[in-house]
Formats: sequence, structure tokens, C-alpha cells
Amino acid sequence: MKTIREWFNELPNGMMKEALKMCDAGEVPADKLSEAICQGFTWDESPSGHSYWEGVYDGLRAVGK
Repeated sequence: MKTIREWFNELPNGMMKEALKMCDAGEVPADKLSEAICQGFTWDESPSGHSYWEGVYDGLRAVGK
């Protein structure tokens, strides 16, 4: 199983940088990228905001990632 930080490394560059910068649970294991996005940091505290990350999360879940 990958850690949250390992999952974040699979994101597109700009998204990856923000997620890694905000990450406060990097070594926690996650089953899927969507789970890593959900658990990795507080969306409201990120520069992109809650709505942005909720959309990313929902999109990943829709395709089973």
C-alpha cells in the first residue's frame, strides 16, 4: 500500500506541489489516490480551497481512483 505522499507524487505537477506542501499526513497509508486527497490535508487551508479539492476528490472517485 502506498503512503499519502507517494500517491500525491502521481498528481499533475501544479496539483502535486500544492498537495505535497499542504500535506500533514504524508506517511499514512492510503488505498487510493482519492483517499489520499481526502486524508492528506485540510482542504479549507489550501490556496486552492475546499471547492477545488472536493472537485478533484469527486472526479477521482467517479473513475475509481
